[in-house]
Amino acid sequence: MAVVILAVIVVPVMHAFLSSAKINAKARKIAQATTLAQNTMEEIQAGAIEDYLAASTRKMEGMDEVSGTKYYKYVYDSGEITVEGTTYEIKTTFSSNFFSENDTTFYNDNPIARIYDMNDQWDASYVWETDMDEKMAAQFSGEKDTVLRDMKREIIIDVEKSGAEKRVELGISYTWNGVTKYAFARNVCIYSNSSDETKLRNIYLFYCPLPNGGTGRESIVIRNHDSLPVNVYLICQGDPSTRTAASYDVDVKVTETGRLDESYVVSQSEGVATAPLVVNTHLRTNVPWENENKQLKLEYGTIDGVWGTEKSITINGTTRVCKAKDLTDLKDLSAKAVSDRVYKVTVKVYEEDNTEPLATISGAKTE
Repeated sequence: MAVVILAVIVVPVMHAFLSSAKINAKARKIAQATTLAQNTMEEIQAGAIEDYLAASTRKMEGMDEVSGTKYYKYVYDSGEITVEGTTYEIKTTFSSNFFSENDTTFYNDNPIARIYDMNDQWDASYVWETDMDEKMAAQFSGEKDTVLRDMKREIIIDVEKSGAEKRVELGISYTWNGVTKYAFARNVCIYSNSSDETKLRNIYLFYCPLPNGGTGRESIVIRNHDSLPVNVYLICQGDPSTRTAASYDVDVKVTETGRLDESYVVSQSEGVATAPLVVNTHLRTNVPWENENKQLKLEYGTIDGVWGTEKSITINGTTRVCKAKDLTDLKDLSAKAVSDRVYKVTVKVYEEDNTEPLATISGAKTE
């Protein structure tokens, strides 16, 4: 009887003990797999997306049913890793079909400008809120929608130096029916410093086209009063070609103090030395350069207000025609193809020869 009673008690206890051991072993493997997945995701975030895509073992192409957008999927195999006697296999998937489940926004459908390395200490930046245009339109006496359609906007960026201080001020005005109103009581200072060690490197202006397209060209004026070396980034938020019914037109005018560079040589073979203008204001923008739609018209002149898309310079009998686009070293910041920018990253860790992953981690990676 004692043996029978002992068997009745011990068998379930031993079964529970073995089951617990199996559960603990599986839990330990899941913990190890999760750690491997997290480490892999951190490595991906620290690395270059191009390297992982180039090393991928498979590339697939698909079409999203909701947005109709083409997307690409890459599978990257990290190989096998053995931890405490257990071998794990890590597979990572990169998919450009990246969207928000809350509002079904496909991020790769939204063009953005390519800008890098912003620094508060060296760069001036300003973001123009989109609702400010409507607030300004409400200040005119006309019907709001009519004012929004017909009003013109001028943005002026002043760059000056006083001693060691570099200063950038921004002024914005709106004109409708012959009346002009200013967005600020005075120009807003978006950058200043008092140290020679702190340089003014870049100026960033983030803005949107006027609502309803606008009937007149918009103007952006950059006045570099002391010819400080600077890059000016004009970042139009949203795609100008699709934001407006008509083409989005903008006049960009750059003025600065004209200086001569005596070291410039037109032709080394002829040995003809000339002294063309040295332009220190360089433009970077995602607005398309002037084409059949004349979306961006660029003019350059000296501080006395001489404008022109081209400037003839004659030194020692030699004349050169310099275009504003070349003088200001205009660079295009338009976004790359929509399928090449933001990727959904999924890391899965499998136990060797297992078809179901022990751990899965998802994240996002930009180029």
